Amino acid sequence: FNMPLYAILIAGFLFVALLTYGPLKVSSCKNALNMIRNTKPSAKDVWFGFKNKYFRNVAYGLCLFFSYLFHLILLIFPFFLKYFSYQLSGYVLADDLEIGAIVALKQSKMLMKGHRKFYLKLFFKYFPQMLLCVPTAYIYSLFLRPKFVTTIGCLYLDVLE
Repeated sequence: FNMPLYAILIAGFLFVALLTYGPLKVSSCKNALNMIRNTKPSAKDVWFGFKNKYFRNVAYGLCLFFSYLFHLILLIFPFFLKYFSYQLSGYVLADDLEIGAIVALKQSKMLMKGHRKFYLKLFFKYFPQMLLCVPTAYIYSLFLRPKFVTTIGCLYLDVLE
């Protein structure tokens, strides 16, 4: 068994990424909702996804990964439909600790019906700024990402009403 060191490192990073993506996404959504609602947002919100229902949030990240992978392999168009349908699922999970990952994906799909066009408008409004992240080695994303997540959080609250 002679596996190169870089292959082991890449596999390790992918494993860590799969275990942390879901909790970090739910944490950022919770922080955005706290900012919008003005209910004491803080840096402690970063750990929300890890402290509250960690395995549910990991399952959420895995469900997103495999759903996107399956639909990307299938065809490009169904991938974009699924991608836009699941954009509010992190907010659903951050809002309700009692539901599971699959239920959140279904609720997000239901909430996005009729609002995909509005999400696309928001996305393309931020797209030129997202392109600025590349030449700045993604340093600009430290400013842009919270702004974008909070904007989508406002969309989530508008869709709920």
